[in-house]
Amino acid sequence: MRYETALAIVTAVATSTTTGCYSTWDVAPRSLVRLDSFRAGQTRQIERADGDGEVEFNADTELRILDIDGRGVAARLSSVDVRGPLLVGVERSSNAPITVNLARTASVQARRFSVGKTVGLSVGLGLGVPAATLGIAIAILASTGGFGSGRPLRVRDQAAAVRARLRLDPRGRTARRRESGSPADAVDDATRARIFAHWASEASAECASVPAFLALARDLRLASAPTRLVEDALSAAREEANHTELCAELASAQSPVPVTASTPLTPPNTDGDRRALLLRLATEALWDGCVAEGVAAAVARRSAPLARDEATNRALSIIARDEQGHADLARHVLAHCLSAGGRSIRDALVESFETRRDEEEALMDPGERGDAPGIDEDVARRHGIAGNAILRAARGEVRERTLALVGHTVRA
Repeated sequence: MRYETALAIVTAVATSTTTGCYSTWDVAPRSLVRLDSFRAGQTRQIERADGDGEVEFNADTELRILDIDGRGVAARLSSVDVRGPLLVGVERSSNAPITVNLARTASVQARRFSVGKTVGLSVGLGLGVPAATLGIAIAILASTGGFGSGRPLRVRDQAAAVRARLRLDPRGRTARRRESGSPADAVDDATRARIFAHWASEASAECASVPAFLALARDLRLASAPTRLVEDALSAAREEANHTELCAELASAQSPVPVTASTPLTPPNTDGDRRALLLRLATEALWDGCVAEGVAAAVARRSAPLARDEATNRALSIIARDEQGHADLARHVLAHCLSAGGRSIRDALVESFETRRDEEEALMDPGERGDAPGIDEDVARRHGIAGNAILRAARGEVRERTLALVGHTVRA
């Protein structure tokens, strides 16, 4: 199996990194001929494999097709044409072509999502990936969808933070770095897919932090914060843009084509009054800044010495320095909000901490991870993926610091 194809399948299933739910049906392979001349905006009916009814197919339906050799493709399609035994489609997000030999098709699944916020990677595929690699890819991406470096981008009435959409550009090419040295430095396909998924997810999180800091700078002006804090927020936005490039480069190093990120729009301010603004800024400073970015800094700082790859070590060192600066900025923002808002903001913040501590820490906490099957965790760590020991130590460090910060706030 070629690693290029393995990475292609990873990107196709990345839209499963969401808190939403989905339904899956086994589909009769012969019924795919019904999709001939399908175009986005249309709806077709395809037969279930058990003969018990039909499944509605549209541009939001993901098809997973395995051939008789156990190789697979997964994609959502904006158009389909059937040319003899070949199904020729266009992948919805990237407009890349996909060709499937229906005469060699063994099984088909149709899957439809109720989507929350997704990383949103997409690329054209071809047959050639064992089903085991598909399963590994799904597990990897599902484990990276909810936690990443950078300040979360919050949008009103959306519970989950917004992530930046990533794409593989099939028109581009990257010169993938070749591992050198001892055989222990070699990266197998499954481990390469894990490294790719990790840094792609990090690039998505970092890119979304750019508008998050632009919004923070604007809101600090509205809150009459010192000019230094506004300038620091703008500087943080520039640093997050740099982090995005660093992470995308590390992902691209494991892929035959470059990873690119699309920066989300800066959300408007929707606070009803000055108190609401100060309380939101204080709450986000605590959880998104002091806690989340503090953990990101601690994880990167602990991971950097283990990174044997020079580019990975450099990226982690920069991210550790900058994210710690962003956590420090959050403490200054918190201090301004408490000073400007007085006792009512302090009491509301302490109440928020007591009420939301477990929930917010759970959102920030990626949890315990076992070794993924087929993946060399030692090699993965040498490429910047933190193990459980680092994650536990980082969370413990920041938890103690946050408790001390809140305790000081209560006594103030």
